Amino acid sequence: MLALKGTIIAFATSPGQIAKEKDCHGIFTSALLKYIGTAKITIEEMLKRVRNTVYLETKGKQITWEHTSLMGNFRFNEGIIEKGIYPYTELALADKDYEVEKAGLCKELIELVVTHDWNYQNDNPGLLNKSQLKNEASDDLFVQGINIYQSSGCSN
Repeated sequence: MLALKGTIIAFATSPGQIAKEKDCHGIFTSALLKYIGTAKITIEEMLKRVRNTVYLETKGKQITWEHTSLMGNFRFNEGIIEKGIYPYTELALADKDYEVEKAGLCKELIELVVTHDWNYQNDNPGLLNKSQLKNEASDDLFVQGINIYQSSGCSN
Protein backbone atom coordinates (compact mmCIF):
# COMPACT_ATOMS: atom_id res chain seq x y z
CA MET A 1 0.00 0.00 0.00
CA LEU A 2 1.29 3.45 -0.89
CA ALA A 3 1.59 5.99 1.92
CA LEU A 4 1.67 9.48 0.46
CA LYS A 5 4.20 11.94 1.86
CA GLY A 6 3.42 12.74 5.47
CA THR A 7 1.18 9.75 6.21
CA ILE A 8 1.27 6.66 8.33
CA ILE A 9 -0.86 3.58 7.78
CA ALA A 10 -1.13 1.17 10.71
CA PHE A 11 -2.15 -2.45 10.25
CA ALA A 12 -3.31 -4.92 12.88
CA THR A 13 -0.89 -7.52 11.52
CA SER A 14 2.24 -7.92 9.49
CA PRO A 15 1.68 -9.09 5.90
CA GLY A 16 0.37 -12.64 5.73
CA GLN A 17 -0.82 -12.80 9.35
CA ILE A 18 -4.37 -13.08 10.65
CA ALA A 19 -5.70 -10.58 13.20
CA LYS A 20 -6.83 -12.11 16.49
CA GLU A 21 -10.13 -11.12 18.09
CA LYS A 22 -10.90 -10.61 21.76
CA ASP A 23 -14.22 -9.53 23.27
CA CYS A 24 -15.89 -6.86 21.08
CA HIS A 25 -12.73 -5.65 19.33
CA GLY A 26 -9.70 -7.05 17.67
CA ILE A 27 -6.69 -7.15 19.94
CA PHE A 28 -5.07 -4.41 17.82
CA THR A 29 -8.08 -2.10 18.21
CA SER A 30 -8.20 -2.66 21.96
CA ALA A 31 -4.49 -1.84 22.28
CA LEU A 32 -4.88 1.21 20.05
CA LEU A 33 -7.74 2.50 22.18
CA LYS A 34 -5.64 1.93 25.29
CA TYR A 35 -2.77 4.16 24.14
CA ILE A 36 -4.19 6.70 21.69
CA GLY A 37 -5.21 9.11 24.47
CA THR A 38 -1.72 9.24 25.99
CA ALA A 39 -0.61 12.86 26.12
CA LYS A 40 2.53 14.03 24.33
CA ILE A 41 3.42 10.63 22.94
CA THR A 42 4.73 10.41 19.40
CA ILE A 43 2.72 8.36 16.97
CA GLU A 44 5.68 6.03 16.54
CA GLU A 45 5.99 5.46 20.29
CA MET A 46 2.24 4.90 20.60
CA LEU A 47 2.32 2.29 17.82
CA LYS A 48 5.30 0.54 19.47
CA ARG A 49 3.29 0.27 22.69
CA VAL A 50 0.38 -1.11 20.69
CA ARG A 51 2.72 -3.60 18.98
CA ASN A 52 4.17 -4.79 22.28
CA THR A 53 0.71 -5.21 23.81
CA VAL A 54 -0.59 -7.13 20.80
CA TYR A 55 2.52 -9.32 20.76
CA LEU A 56 2.15 -10.17 24.44
CA GLU A 57 -1.60 -10.77 24.29
CA THR A 58 -1.26 -13.11 21.30
CA LYS A 59 1.79 -14.87 22.75
CA GLY A 60 3.88 -13.69 19.80
CA LYS A 61 1.46 -14.83 17.09
CA GLN A 62 0.50 -11.34 15.91
CA ILE A 63 2.80 -8.44 15.22
CA THR A 64 1.42 -5.10 14.09
CA TRP A 65 2.89 -3.30 11.12
CA GLU A 66 3.06 0.24 9.74
CA HIS A 67 3.77 1.77 6.37
CA THR A 68 4.98 5.31 6.80
CA SER A 69 6.31 8.29 4.96
CA LEU A 70 6.13 10.74 7.85
CA MET A 71 8.27 13.79 7.30
CA GLY A 72 7.92 15.40 10.70
CA ASN A 73 6.99 14.68 14.27
CA PHE A 74 3.42 14.12 15.37
CA ARG A 75 2.45 13.88 19.01
CA PHE A 76 -0.98 13.08 20.36
CA ASN A 77 -2.50 15.67 22.71
CA GLU A 78 0.68 17.71 22.57
CA GLY A 79 -0.89 20.69 24.20
CA ILE A 80 -3.32 23.50 24.01
CA ILE A 81 -2.43 26.68 22.16
CA GLU A 82 -1.56 29.20 24.83
CA LYS A 83 -3.47 32.45 24.98
CA GLY A 84 -1.57 35.52 23.96
CA ILE A 85 1.01 33.80 21.76
CA TYR A 86 -0.90 34.28 18.51
CA PRO A 87 -2.69 37.43 17.34
CA TYR A 88 -5.96 35.55 16.69
CA THR A 89 -9.06 35.05 18.81
CA GLU A 90 -9.74 31.74 20.58
CA LEU A 91 -12.58 31.01 18.15
CA ALA A 92 -10.30 31.45 15.15
CA LEU A 93 -7.64 29.20 16.70
CA ALA A 94 -10.24 26.55 17.51
CA ASP A 95 -11.72 26.89 13.98
CA LYS A 96 -14.77 24.89 15.09
CA ASP A 97 -17.97 26.90 14.77
CA TYR A 98 -16.01 29.96 13.68
CA GLU A 99 -18.17 32.67 12.16
CA VAL A 100 -16.53 34.99 9.66
CA GLU A 101 -16.12 38.52 11.01
CA LYS A 102 -17.24 40.37 7.89
CA ALA A 103 -18.63 39.70 4.45
CA GLY A 104 -16.01 39.38 1.77
CA LEU A 105 -13.89 36.92 -0.15
CA CYS A 106 -12.83 35.01 2.98
CA LYS A 107 -16.47 34.43 3.94
CA GLU A 108 -17.24 32.97 0.53
CA LEU A 109 -14.12 30.82 0.46
CA ILE A 110 -14.50 29.52 4.02
CA GLU A 111 -18.08 28.53 3.21
CA LEU A 112 -16.80 26.57 0.22
CA VAL A 113 -14.16 24.75 2.26
CA VAL A 114 -16.42 23.76 5.14
CA THR A 115 -18.88 22.06 2.77
CA HIS A 116 -16.80 18.86 3.09
CA ASP A 117 -17.36 18.49 -0.65
CA TRP A 118 -14.08 18.06 -2.50
CA ASN A 119 -15.57 19.41 -5.74
CA TYR A 120 -16.12 22.77 -4.05
CA GLN A 121 -13.00 22.68 -1.90
CA ASN A 122 -10.72 21.90 -4.81
CA ASP A 123 -11.35 25.26 -6.52
CA ASN A 124 -10.78 27.25 -3.35
CA PRO A 125 -7.03 28.05 -3.67
CA GLY A 126 -7.51 29.13 -7.27
CA LEU A 127 -10.09 31.70 -6.20
CA LEU A 128 -7.65 33.49 -3.94
CA ASN A 129 -6.46 36.86 -5.10
CA LYS A 130 -3.90 38.49 -2.85
CA SER A 131 -5.05 42.01 -3.69
CA GLN A 132 -8.62 41.14 -2.71
CA LEU A 133 -7.52 39.69 0.62
CA LYS A 134 -5.70 42.76 1.94
CA ASN A 135 -8.90 44.15 3.49
CA GLU A 136 -9.98 40.92 5.18
CA ALA A 137 -9.95 40.46 8.96
CA SER A 138 -6.87 38.65 10.28
CA ASP A 139 -8.98 35.95 12.01
CA ASP A 140 -10.85 35.34 8.75
CA LEU A 141 -7.59 34.99 6.83
CA PHE A 142 -6.21 32.61 9.45
CA VAL A 143 -9.30 30.37 9.39
CA GLN A 144 -9.32 30.48 5.58
CA GLY A 145 -5.70 29.36 5.49
CA ILE A 146 -6.06 26.46 7.91
CA ASN A 147 -9.20 25.27 6.12
CA ILE A 148 -7.43 25.24 2.77
CA TYR A 149 -4.53 23.36 4.36
CA GLN A 150 -6.81 20.81 6.02
CA SER A 151 -8.91 20.22 2.91
CA SER A 152 -5.81 19.83 0.74
CA GLY A 153 -5.03 16.45 2.22
CA CYS A 154 -1.54 17.69 3.09
CA SER A 155 -2.12 18.24 6.78
CA ASN A 156 -0.85 15.67 9.23
